[in-house]
Amino acid sequence: MKKIFAILLTVCMLLPLFAALPAFAATPTEGYDFTANDSWYYVDGTLSDAPRTIEMWIRLSDDKEDLAELQTEGRCTIFSNYNGFASYAYLHVAVHCESDGNGGYIYYPAMEWNGLLNDLVTSSNYKEHSHFRQFNFKTTPLTPGEWTHITIVIDAEASNVKCYKNATLTNTNGGNIRFGDIMKNTVELPFVIGNDNRYNTPDLRVFRGSIASISLFSDKRTQDEILSDYRNGADYGDENALAHWELPAAGGDVVDRSANKIGLSFSKYWLTETDMQAIRGDNFTPAYSFAVVGDIQYITEYDAKNGTTHVKEMHEWIANNVGNKNIQYVAGMGDVTNRNIAEEWEVALEAISVLNGKVPYSVINGNHDLYTGTTTSSHAIPGKTQLGPTAIDSYFGKDSAYISQFTGANGGLYEPGSVRNTYYKFTVGETDWLFINLDFAPSDDVLKWANQVVASHPEHKVVMTTHGYLHMDGTPISDEDSGSLKGDALNNGEEMWTKFVSLHENIVMVLSGHMESNNIMMKQAKGVKGNTVTQFLIDQQAVDSPYMSSEGKPLGLIAMFYFDQNGKNVSVEWYSPLRDKYFQTRNQLSFDMTADCEEQEFPWDGIARAPKGSGTENDPYIVESAGNLLWLANQVFEACGDYVREKQSDGSYKYVYKHAPINLTNGGEVPFAGKYFKQICDIDLAGLALYSIGYYHTSESGNEKVAAFGGHYDGGGYSIKNGRIVPGLIQNSIGTNINWSGGLFGCVWGATIENVTMDNITVWSRSVTGGIVGRAVAPRNTDAPSDFNVISNCHVTDTCVMKALWKSDGKISATEYGYNTRYRAGVVGPICGMAYATTIKDCTSAVNISVDGEHSMAGGIAGMAGYNSVIENCVFTGSITLTDMNTTVSPTFGGIVGLLAPNLETETMNSGDDYRGTLTIRNCYNSGAFLYTGTDPLPAGLELHWGGILGHAKMLEKADGNRLYLIENCYNLYAKAIEPALAGNANYWIGGIVGKADAGNYDPYDSLTVKNCASVTIAANGGKAEASTNEYRTTGLVSMYNKLPVLATNVTTMTADAIQEEWDRIQLEILLSKTEQSGNRWLTGKGAPIEAANAGDMYLDADSGDVYQYMGNSWSFVINLKG
Repeated sequence: MKKIFAILLTVCMLLPLFAALPAFAATPTEGYDFTANDSWYYVDGTLSDAPRTIEMWIRLSDDKEDLAELQTEGRCTIFSNYNGFASYAYLHVAVHCESDGNGGYIYYPAMEWNGLLNDLVTSSNYKEHSHFRQFNFKTTPLTPGEWTHITIVIDAEASNVKCYKNATLTNTNGGNIRFGDIMKNTVELPFVIGNDNRYNTPDLRVFRGSIASISLFSDKRTQDEILSDYRNGADYGDENALAHWELPAAGGDVVDRSANKIGLSFSKYWLTETDMQAIRGDNFTPAYSFAVVGDIQYITEYDAKNGTTHVKEMHEWIANNVGNKNIQYVAGMGDVTNRNIAEEWEVALEAISVLNGKVPYSVINGNHDLYTGTTTSSHAIPGKTQLGPTAIDSYFGKDSAYISQFTGANGGLYEPGSVRNTYYKFTVGETDWLFINLDFAPSDDVLKWANQVVASHPEHKVVMTTHGYLHMDGTPISDEDSGSLKGDALNNGEEMWTKFVSLHENIVMVLSGHMESNNIMMKQAKGVKGNTVTQFLIDQQAVDSPYMSSEGKPLGLIAMFYFDQNGKNVSVEWYSPLRDKYFQTRNQLSFDMTADCEEQEFPWDGIARAPKGSGTENDPYIVESAGNLLWLANQVFEACGDYVREKQSDGSYKYVYKHAPINLTNGGEVPFAGKYFKQICDIDLAGLALYSIGYYHTSESGNEKVAAFGGHYDGGGYSIKNGRIVPGLIQNSIGTNINWSGGLFGCVWGATIENVTMDNITVWSRSVTGGIVGRAVAPRNTDAPSDFNVISNCHVTDTCVMKALWKSDGKISATEYGYNTRYRAGVVGPICGMAYATTIKDCTSAVNISVDGEHSMAGGIAGMAGYNSVIENCVFTGSITLTDMNTTVSPTFGGIVGLLAPNLETETMNSGDDYRGTLTIRNCYNSGAFLYTGTDPLPAGLELHWGGILGHAKMLEKADGNRLYLIENCYNLYAKAIEPALAGNANYWIGGIVGKADAGNYDPYDSLTVKNCASVTIAANGGKAEASTNEYRTTGLVSMYNKLPVLATNVTTMTADAIQEEWDRIQLEILLSKTEQSGNRWLTGKGAPIEAANAGDMYLDADSGDVYQYMGNSWSFVINLKG
């Protein structure tokens, strides 16, 4: 027994020592060692979202030579899709190295990303106009030779990035994360593990050590989850797992263990003929081949300057192998020259013409072959003349052997005597082929000719070649992807697909260059007739250039397409005849020309696009893309001060107004006043961000300044979906709150917004936050009409999120005004954050709102409303959750409106503002919940208000004879209970219709009229019992001026079923009235409606009693008449 006791005592004494040790870990014993510098991994496919958590097991090499290389270069890559161009979105994770100041070195993880939005971004200004963020985790040291578990977590709401080492938090770097979060476009380019996509020599950035695993998650992992992953291995079954890869020591392809199945391809940098035999296998017996030569501009320029013959050697190899490889056609991808000068064209003609008489071939213009002039172009050489777009005709057009290919029976020219647009047809075995070769960015007329050519050859398999078509992310080039493809007269890749490629069943392939890429990019897409089109980007130019600089010899790659006898199965090999090697394993690929594939998609690329139309009522601006909305936001932003980040003389940056904000008092006019916009389709933000349209309002000392939209926007019943909305002033996205506002329309003045639905949208804002409109403002003359602003038939679905951020600036102004939003509290409303002189009608919100104590005013429709506003026929079915009591004002929440303001004791801007007027809430319905989930009690001296319709009616000023403070025909179905943390608190005001109505101590003072309203039974609380009911709570029977706080008529408690029946009756009456007034039709039938109708038409299903209304382009359920 003594022995056992001694053992137990010893164990107890050792326990504190174990507590100091790190948690037991699932430490790997091996991974793939990248220090050989010639192999790494490529991610197959595109991640579905940007990762917010990156976990990895890594081991820095402890070899002295490896570390010396890292110390020389200063960094090495873990996981990246950076391609060397700062004007593209990317995500880059690396290890950095720097001197420790004592003769040694420190090694630590680092991450950067660049998310792009808008067309202002160039390689030189991307840090000012993009979402470039860099994080160095210097207090997370890495020890060479030791396996280390690193986790990086992006916490957008906290605006920081955290780094964990072996599941222990070691770094928290603040980041002012713009655009609300990391942008989804950061993952569009192909990812590499152990290296990146930069075009210079790859051994400079290869990872100096081993990587055992990488796990990506779309959400921010908690510390407990990270600890579990560290101890037990990553939870790749998690629903938020984007990918999980475990890299074997022997290399080889890797399976993604997450549900997404995005695998990794193992790729050597250079392959020998022996390597290729292993890839081809024993059954590689192609019947014939095509040769494709990517952009040769830098090689041509080098040969012209140095007297070398690299271009000629490439084409001589083709000519010498026509027989043994049965090469049937050779296609050039354009950019024949770099400067478009005579010396370069002479080199090209001599080199390429070795193919004359050996094999048919085509040469096309690239953008570099179009340069004109002498010294004005950035590509000009002093004393040399750039020859313009017809240089190709002056050289290849004068080569009789070349042009004769297209003037005989087998070819054709778009323009007689010009070889800029050509076609050539031939037969191999039983397959008829036609190559149509188009000028860079072909015009509509050229595409019309191309359509005619292809249509007249229905039995031919057609290959289109053009210089700029496919982007390195696998999508057809848009305006954003290439600045040289902008212009109304030019067609980019998206337009070529839409206007030409997709229309013909016999177009089977597209070959293009232009976009610098280390890798062949292939993407198959389905044409409109169901045919498969295989699209290629083949352009090694950016790799040629550094090799010529360092070795005097380019890669000189030729893509060989090897076909089987029926032309269905194809193998592609990217070969360098100058080096007798094959370039990267991943560029040796095979495909089936008839493989099943998806339809082509053109996700929004984050660029602004001017809409069609002139903005009149008869010719409205047509909104058909997210780019049109961004253009609108930019126009409002620029018209209202153009607040931008400018570089100062000392090298620092400062935000300044390029001109003063619009001053309405001095005769200014808000942007787009009297202009009309019409949305004609659903708009998908594709996971990207959109700036709020308008963002600013102040009215200090009568000097009204606004950055607001003043036009008429008709959403046509269509949706804006799948992305987020961020403040226009991105640098203050979580900064000072004064005067700022956010929402789809951040600020409006004299505007109408109608027929808009927001779906799966996250709104990031501060101060006043709305879904459809942030702040609706009006003249401060006490007489603005109730429809000065109109928000009609707008809807915010339950997939939307309100991210209301507030950063206290420490200013507490005018403490007697408890609801001052200028300094003290945020306001949230899914339809409108703050509504002045605004009619909100026929709107619904199903958002589940979560706010902290600093956003202490929220409503299911509007956070705050007053100054003659009218809210009618609106429904809230979501919820509002208050998470804490960190507030300096009395929190106020309502199913429809949080606070009735301004009023005699509440000014929501400044103490001198004269915004006073009534509020009408009519025909509204709430089933939305309100919950307090915190544990702290109410702060002393404060109250908490919730009303099923209105949270707080505070000190109402006398209205004129034509207006009332009125709640009419409104219903609450939410059976509110008191949370345990607030039980027994008399300062918690709860009413089924009105949470609190004050008896005024001012004269004149007015009452709140409530009539024909009902609520289910709730845990009514607060106020004088003799003056309060289940439906409303008040401070007393009368004020000192003998005024009742509430004038109630037919205000009752009803069951939920009775309320629903009454509400349905009212809705049917409203629908019938609207239909009669608008001239719309009532249709009837059995079963749900199918046929299209006119907007506003109604349909009754005689079997079920369901009523539908036709809005946008579909029928929407409205009500069931049978209950």
